[in-house]
Amino acid sequence: MAGPSAEGCLPYFPNPIGVERKDVRSFVGRDLAVVTFFSRLTGMETDHPAARSWLRTTVCLQKRNDDLKIVHDHISYAVDCGAEKPAYILD
Repeated sequence: MAGPSAEGCLPYFPNPIGVERKDVRSFVGRDLAVVTFFSRLTGMETDHPAARSWLRTTVCLQKRNDDLKIVHDHISYAVDCGAEKPAYILD
């Protein structure tokens, strides 16, 4: 069973909120496609870097009966392993 998508989590955040994307890249094969991009939530009132940071996002789609279905998605912060903390990707 697949977990919720990023958009599916939006009702748990304060309004108004949105999702911004950049550097969208796609890799397409006969029955499988992978899309990578950076995403971040918009509309939140905070000075915390987590609210301004870009997240790494990957979505994998598979062709089934002439439709593309999401079979995997992943969203994560970059990590500074030496400092043991998120490595926020800011503009």
